[in-house]
Amino acid sequence: MSLKLFACGDIVNFTEKEDFIDSDLKAIITKCDISICNFEAPIKTNNRQPIKKAGPHVHQSKKSIRYLKNSGFDFVSLANNHIYDYGQKSLENTIDELK
Repeated sequence: MSLKLFACGDIVNFTEKEDFIDSDLKAIITKCDISICNFEAPIKTNNRQPIKKAGPHVHQSKKSIRYLKNSGFDFVSLANNHIYDYGQKSLENTIDELK
């Protein structure tokens, strides 16, 4: 038996649109048994405070989670340089929403 795995790097939905992933790529993703991506930025939370850091602070809409699932993704990784851009509360909220 073989297993089709799709894994990719950083994904951030800057557009906040459902169709932010190309339809041809979605077709490939949905044909796989397991698909994983790196969820590069936390979701927006109320009263979020950016941490002190060099470089941009990145976030994305809570809808991005549903859009990734609808695109065929089964799992996400949070190990990246932007997931803590808005601190612990934002990270915890992102984890809760992903569950």
